[in-house]
Amino acid sequence: MTSQRKMSYHMSTICALCSLMLLLISCGTTWSGSSGPEKHLLIVTRTTAVSHNHFPSFNKQIDDLASVTHLYNVIQSLPPMHKGYACPADNGLQYQLAFSLPSVSEQQWTLAGSGCRQIRLNQSHSFLTTDEFWSLFAQTLGISESDLFPPPRSS
Repeated sequence: MTSQRKMSYHMSTICALCSLMLLLISCGTTWSGSSGPEKHLLIVTRTTAVSHNHFPSFNKQIDDLASVTHLYNVIQSLPPMHKGYACPADNGLQYQLAFSLPSVSEQQWTLAGSGCRQIRLNQSHSFLTTDEFWSLFAQTLGISESDLFPPPRSS
């Protein structure tokens, strides 16, 4: 191959690579491989199950893999909620927990902050919480335990 032909071949290769890079950039592909909105490992939102009680809003995203995984494992080890359990009065305080752990499929849990203080994935997966659980939950959120249980504001 002649020197001029080699030069032409290399220039064509460089142009093709540059075109490919521009195409990838224009399509929104990043070098980090990320796509779509960022997912958090745990999203916690305070809600109410009683329409006339309102609680201060609370939304928190946690991205510490070790603490979120530990909280998830503790939930899995809680005692199961049995039918016929007598519960104290329920003011409707709830937390919605959305887990997106790499080792587990995405899960939405409902955590009752009053009444039986149970945590429920669905009808067949419901667990009683413990004082130790609430302490860990507050620690994971970076708030005091008393901040987990604000009094309701009637409307």
